[in-house]
Amino acid sequence: STHGDTSVPATYLENPQLGNWVDNQRQLYRMRQEAEENGITTTYEFITAERIDRLNSIGFVWNANDAAWNLRFEELKQYIEEHGNSCVPGIYLENEPLGLWVAKQRRTYKVKHRVKLEAKKKNREEGKDLAAETSLSGERIDKLNAVGFIWDVHEAQWLERYAELKKYRRDHGDTLVPKHYPVYPFLGRWVDKQRFDFKRFMAKKKLEECDEIEDREEIEELERLASLSTGMTEERVRLLDAEDFIWDPFNHAWEQKYNEFCMFVRMNGHTAIRSRRKGYDPLARWAEIQRKNYRKKIDGEKTTLTQERIDKLERIGFLWDNRGMETRPPAKAARAAAGKELKSTI
Repeated sequence: STHGDTSVPATYLENPQLGNWVDNQRQLYRMRQEAEENGITTTYEFITAERIDRLNSIGFVWNANDAAWNLRFEELKQYIEEHGNSCVPGIYLENEPLGLWVAKQRRTYKVKHRVKLEAKKKNREEGKDLAAETSLSGERIDKLNAVGFIWDVHEAQWLERYAELKKYRRDHGDTLVPKHYPVYPFLGRWVDKQRFDFKRFMAKKKLEECDEIEDREEIEELERLASLSTGMTEERVRLLDAEDFIWDPFNHAWEQKYNEFCMFVRMNGHTAIRSRRKGYDPLARWAEIQRKNYRKKIDGEKTTLTQERIDKLERIGFLWDNRGMETRPPAKAARAAAGKELKSTI
């Protein structure tokens, strides 16, 4: 009547004898249950049915751990009802024990899952027993699943951003989300992170799969990227590719301009674009940037103009020196080359 429950601690300073007695009743009850499961009929030697009934009549808690777990579970259900999810912060000032309990369920679940996987790999039967020994039983997992418990918060957050990306693409036609996008405030930074993670993921993959990289600088850069942590996985790459995710926005912008340039060549039969031509100023400036980058490359300076880009431009007869008008290819050949390049990008 004083505390409202029968969860007397085993070490109850106000009445040590009571704490010991309550703990003893629980032990006797467990012994009776085990005896019954093993077909022993003289279970009254442990605790009689009459005493069990009397204790049940005052709401006696036979398993203190179960009672504590169920109490937190009810608090979790209340949290979900109020917040719409089970992502209770680790430091939840309104109910600190709940935040700690939720974190513990996730840790225990990971341990249980890892033990099962290890046992499966080693084909060991004892792994099942080890997994079963965790405090998170199958029944508790089912109860948590029934209320939509999120076992992996990071994965849930990733999928939430991914759903936002799909909506953005549906509305804008691409995945070029600006860093500051008020509709989905966290999406821009998330998109950037996917690109960084992808670079690191691909660097690790390339180092594992390629044994014939001769460029020492390339190897060092790959090793640097591969040493950094990444959240990218094959499954995430697959999901993002399904949404035509643009992994490199700078390369995407170059390819767009290149396609525009091919259209110009196809229409005009040459690559000698001039900025004075009406409507072509941005494209003419882009062409001039390619020439400047080409000169830098010739001089041994660092530039974004890769050999692959040089090859693409030369396939359509690009003039590295725009003064050499007389060297431009015949109009028919230029148009055909540009048309072929455009078809290859479709």
